[in-house]
Amino acid sequence: MTFRDQVRWSLKWSAIALLTATAMIGLLMLTAEPGIHHPFLMRIAFIPQTAIAISLVLFFFGVVARSAHRWLYLGSSEGLMLYPRITLRERFTTYVDAGFFRWWLHIDEQGKDRDA
Repeated sequence: MTFRDQVRWSLKWSAIALLTATAMIGLLMLTAEPGIHHPFLMRIAFIPQTAIAISLVLFFFGVVARSAHRWLYLGSSEGLMLYPRITLRERFTTYVDAGFFRWWLHIDEQGKDRDA
């Protein structure tokens, strides 16, 4: 799966979660009678809120943050220093969490783009 496919997957599922939440809120509003609080409706009211939270998390981390990290990694020159003695590319490819960042940025062990 390419990086673009991974971002599309996150965008698709965040949109599905948001549409599900919207549909459930509409359904709850249609079935509820004004001024009467049904115990069953109160018990399932957390489901749309959970779907909205899942949608926001998937969109922010799967689309916005991941694309920003990749843009920062691929667009940075070798001379961009994150700390006094380490470049941004070295930070993403040689530290303890390098395995996660290789998956997150969709790069290989040498720091090259897997899609290229």
